[in-house]
Amino acid sequence: MEGHDHPGLVLALSKDTITVRELAAMTWEEVRDLDGQALVAILPAGAVEAHGPHLPLDTDVVIATAMARAGARRLSARQYPVVILPPLVYTAAEFAAGFPGPCHSGPRRSLPRWSTLPAA
Repeated sequence: MEGHDHPGLVLALSKDTITVRELAAMTWEEVRDLDGQALVAILPAGAVEAHGPHLPLDTDVVIATAMARAGARRLSARQYPVVILPPLVYTAAEFAAGFPGPCHSGPRRSLPRWSTLPAA
């Protein structure tokens, strides 16, 4: 699979398979040229918060991004055009506020972010 480990994840399974793109790795002109009506956008969401002394703060983000890429590959194999959005790393994780490092924004600030995603 071409581009499987590349940060931009430009994945081409075959000549007939639609490509999976990561929005953050695209130029504005490439985004402008996307067919927004037929596009499936995937938003990985994971908290940046403490996971014990043995794991990095972005553990949830790493998992969510890997799941988004796996899902995107499956959708692309079924001929759906897919773009993976940059991960949402802010969360309403008040329980993690006692640890250094979380990206906590509270429920009133986190929920509006879900409804204001940019259109392609």
